[in-house]
Parts: sequence; structure tokens; C-alpha cells
Amino acid sequence: MVMKVGILTFHAAENYGAVLQARALVEVLRSLGHDAHVIDYAPEFLTKPYRLWRNDWWKHPVGTAKNLANSLAVARRRKGFQAFREGMHLTPYPPEGFDAVVFGSDQVWNHIINGDDSVWFAQDPAFDHTRNISYAASTGSVPLPEGIDFGRFYRLGVREPQLQAELAARGFASTLVVDPVLLAGKDVLDTLAAPCPVKGRYVVAYEVIDNPQVMQIASRFGLPVVRIASNPRFSGSKRFVPGEFISLIRGAEHVVASSFHAVALAKIYGVDFVYPPSGTPKDDRILHLLSPETDLEALRARSLTFLQEALA
Repeated sequence: MVMKVGILTFHAAENYGAVLQARALVEVLRSLGHDAHVIDYAPEFLTKPYRLWRNDWWKHPVGTAKNLANSLAVARRRKGFQAFREGMHLTPYPPEGFDAVVFGSDQVWNHIINGDDSVWFAQDPAFDHTRNISYAASTGSVPLPEGIDFGRFYRLGVREPQLQAELAARGFASTLVVDPVLLAGKDVLDTLAAPCPVKGRYVVAYEVIDNPQVMQIASRFGLPVVRIASNPRFSGSKRFVPGEFISLIRGAEHVVASSFHAVALAKIYGVDFVYPPSGTPKDDRILHLLSPETDLEALRARSLTFLQEALA
């Protein structure tokens, strides 16, 4: 049965991982024959961290000068993110006429970054008559909030084992599934990649979590280092559009990154990579991916089956 499926996730964040996982899930669902759309829910807490200009910009003359110098590159980056989102088949919020809504992936259940918004838990009249499914939903490294009615979900797919255990303790069964980028794989990612903007041999350095080891390690390979900016205000880095993010990692000799999605892309494309641990619970997701006990192909097969059955 073909379903009209909405996806509620952090697609509006100007973050490579956020837009890649959203677009990848759209492509996977469409490959399964469904009419998939990302629901254009973009509260301020998602977009504010990526603004180039702060409200008190006049108090920071050095930062203001840097922003002015980088404004053209930032504008190109922003336009590239907007173009990438067009492929998500955006639909307004609240959604109408949908058979099912998929919540996730990303840390949509992390109360520190989701604005304590109950919408991410389907606690809204807009989801009273849809089949609600979570896919690779995550709380990050914080506990699951109390008082959530998970009975509103038809099926629960989560990203981390500890979240699966927390749900089980509350009486809800869930399935451990992979991030949509890993689920999509090379075939889909190649269609989303843009021409690589760098020629020759190079090393990619990408810090989504501030970690000085990234540049220290990247400089040891004796090759030019392409340092990718994680946000518009990030200094000392180049600004690329999402499709270039894929092609840069695909074509690199080495990748040094504190980012899950950079490591995931390197793993998909067989590129040598280094992940310097931060020593915090934020490492758990990547360490689980890199564990010798993790059978990625088995997880991908299970994840695809989960979606097929949840939308049957």
C-alpha cells in the first residue's frame, strides 16, 4: 500500500548531518514506493544557532568584521542548504492529508535541544489521526523525559541501545535502527553529491564538537587540510554546501572529524578516518558504530524491514 508519509525532524538546522539524514530518509521512503515529505516545522530554537548576526552584534566589532568578510561565502552556503532542502518535498505545518508521520531521525527527543516541545513526541492534535512512527529517534546523552505517552506511536525505532533500554523499562518495545545516511548508502548519496570543489590529494578536518585534536591530527598527514565550517560563524574554515560535504569526504585521502555523519560517510565510502574521542557521552553513538561487534549490514537490513512493516 502506498502511503503519504510526513517526516518531522531537525531539517531546518543549517547543519550537514541534520539535512543529510532528513534528505536520506525521504529518498529511502520514496524508494519503498511511498509519497514522502518533510514537514516544514522550523521553530526558532532550531534556526537561531545558525544566524550569522547576533542581536547584539554591535558589541562585538572583531566578530562583526569577520562576519562581513565572510558574508559572500556564508550566503552561498545558505543558498546551498536551501536548495538541498527543496529535494525534501517540504510541506507546511500542521500537516494535512498524511497517512503516517515519521518522527526522526536525529536527537528529536533530547529535551536540551528540542525546546521541550511536545510536538516531537506526537503530543499534538495534528497527529491524532495519523500512524505515528519514530525512526532512529534519539535523546543524545540525556535521559528520556518523564510523562510522555508513547502509546501514541504505532512503532518505535530508536538509535541507541540505552534509549531502547529506557523505553523497555517503561513497558514499550522498540527496534534498534541505523541513521538514515547509513541506511541510504552509496547509491543514494552519490545522487545527492555535488562536484568536488577541491582537486588533488587532501585531508578533511571537521569539528562539529569542538576538539583541538582534529586539526592536530589532520596536519600530521603531510597533505593540504580542508577544514569544513560547521556553522556560519566558524572561523578559519571554508564553507561548503551539503552536496559538496559528501563529495569532499568521498574524495579525501583521510578524514579527521568529531562528527558522526562525517565518520559515517567516510565508513560508507571506505575512506581512512580518525575520530578523536571527546571523553563525554557524546562519543557513544560513534563508538557503537565503530565497535567490532556492530554488524552494519545486519542493522541496515533490520532497519529497512522496520520501515516496510511500519508502513505496510
